[in-house]
Amino acid sequence: MNDLLRDTLNKRLDKKQSIFMPIPAIVGNDAHVINVPNRANYIYVRISGVTTQIYNKKAVSLDMSVWVGKTPSEPNFLQVLGEIPSRPRYNEDNVTAYRNPPHRESHTYPNDDWSPIQSRQIMPLRVTATGGMVVRIYKNIVKTVDGFDLFDTQTLDLSGYRSLENYGVYAKYILLEISGSGIISVVDGVDVSFADLDYSDIPSPTSGAQAIATVRIWSGQLELVETKIWSDVKDLRFSGSNGGTANQKQNSRVLGNDVTIADTENLIVSEYFDLADYALTLEGDAVLEII
Repeated sequence: MNDLLRDTLNKRLDKKQSIFMPIPAIVGNDAHVINVPNRANYIYVRISGVTTQIYNKKAVSLDMSVWVGKTPSEPNFLQVLGEIPSRPRYNEDNVTAYRNPPHRESHTYPNDDWSPIQSRQIMPLRVTATGGMVVRIYKNIVKTVDGFDLFDTQTLDLSGYRSLENYGVYAKYILLEISGSGIISVVDGVDVSFADLDYSDIPSPTSGAQAIATVRIWSGQLELVETKIWSDVKDLRFSGSNGGTANQKQNSRVLGNDVTIADTENLIVSEYFDLADYALTLEGDAVLEII
């Protein structure tokens, strides 16, 4: 053997890699459990009827047939390499058939890849901007004074609550609520300086109504904004905000009206309550509470 051939063979042998032949396995243990408790990214598999723990970063499902082995980049431990195909490589159109196996459980709490959600992802009675000054309210079954009823999806144009003058100078919150009759209504807010607007300016719901959202409206606004950075629509479905019982009236601002509180009724108002030059009458055991 000449020196050139010897050097060539030695270089080849220096680069050789040990090959670990893949082993077939079944996902899950005998108790139908996949994920190993307190050991992230490890699952149970059965190899020739014996249960063991294997590292995994693939989408798997219970009783799936998989290959277990080592990779050149991670040669020091066994892991799931992939699914053992249980159907032909090609579909009926002779095109390569790719398949992401069922893995719903991996995205449910408390599994490793569970997906947290925000309240805005829950659709019933969700208020969302659809373009211009229009919002859509999605359907749900609601409680009314007559029992339960279906509130169907509808749209609502809020352009009438916007001032077209003094562009960007003033802003307010309006409240969208569902009345005890299952009807959407709007409680108008009061314009304040855009810079001074905060959540304390959100109107309170009327008696017997459920607040579902508040919408920021500003002077000269042409379109409601709803992005990942900012949304003019704020969700109130889970705020616990409602108009109280039938014998309670809530109003954050009572401006320029004669008000009579009937016997046994309560009127709950905020510090913005203003009845200058108007009459306030309390009858019998009626109560005025300023909060």
